[in-house]
Amino acid sequence: IYLITFHFRLLNLNFFKPILSAPSGRNIPSQLTGSPQLGFQVEYTPTEVGEHEVSVTYGGNPIKNSPFQVKCYDASLVKVSEIPQGIVGVPCKFTVDTASAGEGNLQVDVFAGGKPVPYHVNYLNPNRYEVTILAQQATRHQVHLKFNSDRIPGSPYIIDYLDTADISASGEGLGMVCCQQSALFTVDAKGASLSDLTIEITAPDGKELPVKLKNKGDHIYQAEWTPVVVGDHKIQVAYASSPIKNSPFTAKAYDAGMVTVNPATKGNLGKPVEFMLDASKAGIGNVEIFVSVNGETVPNYFKQETKDSCFRISFTPQEPSKHLVHIKFNGDSVPGSPFPVRILNSDRIHVSGQALELASANTLSSFKIDPKGAGEGDVTVSITGPSGKQVPARVSGSPTSVYRVDFTPTEIGKHTITVCYDDVEIKGSPFYCNVFDANLSIVKGSSRAYLNRSITILVDTSPSGDGHLEAEVKCKGTLVRSNVQDLGAGKYEVTFTPREASTHMVTLLFNGYPLPGSPLRTDVLDSSSVSASGEGLKTAQVFRSTGFDVNTNGGQEDLDVTITSPTRTQLPFSKVQRGSVCHIDFTPREVGTYTIEALIAGTPISGSPFYCHVFDPNLVRITDVDRNGKVQREIYYTVDASGAGDGNLETAVTHYGRTLLTKRENLPNNNYRFSFVPEDSGQYEVDVQFNNEKIPGCPVIVMVEDEMPTFITINFRGIRMINAMDLNWFLIELNGEKIDMSLLQILIRAPNGESIPAKLIPQHDGDYKVEWTPTVAGRYGIDILYGNKQIDGSPFTVDVFDINKIRVKELYSTAVNEPAGFTVDFSEAGRAEHSITIVNPAGKTIPFELKENNAKNEISYIPTTPGGHNIFINYGGIEVP
Repeated sequence: IYLITFHFRLLNLNFFKPILSAPSGRNIPSQLTGSPQLGFQVEYTPTEVGEHEVSVTYGGNPIKNSPFQVKCYDASLVKVSEIPQGIVGVPCKFTVDTASAGEGNLQVDVFAGGKPVPYHVNYLNPNRYEVTILAQQATRHQVHLKFNSDRIPGSPYIIDYLDTADISASGEGLGMVCCQQSALFTVDAKGASLSDLTIEITAPDGKELPVKLKNKGDHIYQAEWTPVVVGDHKIQVAYASSPIKNSPFTAKAYDAGMVTVNPATKGNLGKPVEFMLDASKAGIGNVEIFVSVNGETVPNYFKQETKDSCFRISFTPQEPSKHLVHIKFNGDSVPGSPFPVRILNSDRIHVSGQALELASANTLSSFKIDPKGAGEGDVTVSITGPSGKQVPARVSGSPTSVYRVDFTPTEIGKHTITVCYDDVEIKGSPFYCNVFDANLSIVKGSSRAYLNRSITILVDTSPSGDGHLEAEVKCKGTLVRSNVQDLGAGKYEVTFTPREASTHMVTLLFNGYPLPGSPLRTDVLDSSSVSASGEGLKTAQVFRSTGFDVNTNGGQEDLDVTITSPTRTQLPFSKVQRGSVCHIDFTPREVGTYTIEALIAGTPISGSPFYCHVFDPNLVRITDVDRNGKVQREIYYTVDASGAGDGNLETAVTHYGRTLLTKRENLPNNNYRFSFVPEDSGQYEVDVQFNNEKIPGCPVIVMVEDEMPTFITINFRGIRMINAMDLNWFLIELNGEKIDMSLLQILIRAPNGESIPAKLIPQHDGDYKVEWTPTVAGRYGIDILYGNKQIDGSPFTVDVFDINKIRVKELYSTAVNEPAGFTVDFSEAGRAEHSITIVNPAGKTIPFELKENNAKNEISYIPTTPGGHNIFINYGGIEVP
């Protein structure tokens, strides 16, 4: 706000009028204040820089000197350029532009430490000035700027002066640097600004290299750059365009990768190893050489050649191990360092393994190569088959351990194996390997054997190639003695005799490799443990299939069976195998004993031959059965099994489901007499089974009636041993009872079926005597019937003999004390007790020997006195005439 003061006496304030115009012609509002005594003031605020016009009228007339011209300025519109970093001894220049601030005067003052500092203001053009300050101290300077005595905004300006002599650069990046690797150095510029720090690096080829600057804090700056070519690099470091102390610097770039080495890769024990080194293109630097083996240093020597930076290096190895040659250039390893040098001692290489002599076709085989301290080297192996074809070989391992060579031959025959160590054929090479194939051998033998019987296995190894057959037989882990016989042309016989009935394992090896199927399992059988069982071995029925089982214990293929009939014909049979049991079925067609032979591998099994008794129940007959019986009277029936064969005869008598007790009497020629006593009347069934088979016609029905009067009995007092044609008798006792004699019948049957008459004689006590005379020798049947029913004790039998049928013949005698004798034939005389007595002339009975031959007795004796001898024969209590 600006004030304009007018001093006048105003009679009428309304006649006073100020008019203010800006340079743009715009009127500026104003305000009139004051009093007539003190005067009046016009207040207004200019908003534009430039000359303003102020007109004052009173009553319409301009006052004296009106209009007035007023020049307005604005110090805030003064422009000050950027003030650069101040450097001691270097003019610091900046410009001040007042064109927009209006007309006025520029005022400059510079102070350092409260003391004025000389400066110079240079008029460049209207309204534009250049201020130059030349400081002599590295301290803070204040620059005060005013325009028409008004402070310019931002004043005072601060300039912190630096002395470039206090800025330093250091680091490896200013000395020896490696190409293609970042190089670093630092700039210590306390109080300096990064923007005023400049670094320029020039390569030997004149190219400028980029530099990365990084503020590390506390006015420490890190410069990073990368040399790309070998040679001297110029490094210019400046602050505010002023070089710092010692600038420019010279960095020497080198490249260890440009060092070329012509190394030796191998050497021999005790002989110098040499190689060349060329560092001419690597730049300036130092070469370091270090040779080691197993951690120990090996002396080395180098000699500079005629060409600069070219050297010949040599060392003499004393150990057959890999040597390492370390080469560094300015501390950096050259490419390829360390260089390995294999030192060899080939005389110490040892090759071993069965595959050098023997190998199996189509099977991975291997052998070993042991350097044994010969030094590191490369192994090469060449294997050639008999046809000239190469066999691939794989080599693994290392010279510090053992090399392993694996190969799989496919041809049978001799293979040539060549072994080289570092391209030198080793001692003993080439080797010759015989290749075979055990899988091509042919083995023929049985999987069964028999206890204590030799077994032979045939082996043909001729298709397998050259080799040797070995056999081992074990039973339960124990070796069994065996024999291998070479038959020539690759054929063998392997034999052994098992002593235990247990599985034997036969291992067959050809050149140590198992033959097909090895180990062979041979089951050893004990023929005595092979057993047969079944009804077909004991008894069978004609025209009915029967059979038996043979437990072969695994030897079924060696079983041989024959069945022979009673008429010596071979009987066919069927055979069914169920595991180790063989079932035999056959059908006999005739009665008799069949011979069954069972052999296992030609040896009869336990119990062989067997005898099967074949029967025919259809040939069993029931004879002499009384189909009508009496209660409490024994009933007899005869069973004839003479034509049925051997067997067990069983009978059963049942009466309405109840079984009766039967008695059995064995008669000659497989005839049997049975009897039973019925207790009740009714129907009785007689069943007969032969070997558990019911015979034809069964059951036989027997009808039993109630018994006749029980008081009728038979007295056998008159019955004794009876001679034919002699009168005999027995009594029928009525025990005081009366009977109807017309109902009493006496029936006597001779052995020839003839009826013998009987005479019935009453007795004084009411009983009856029956007299009868037998006519021929033999058994007579006597039936006593009452009312057509057998009385108690009837029927019964009586044995009759005929003494007149006895024949004495074949008498012979010679002399005293010589054998004499005769034969007595009773065959036609019937059955009776008899005795023979021989009396000499002195009346003494002499001993004799008797030999029975059926019904003929052969008598022999020794007469001791001469003369006639009497022979007395008593038969049935009667002296033979």
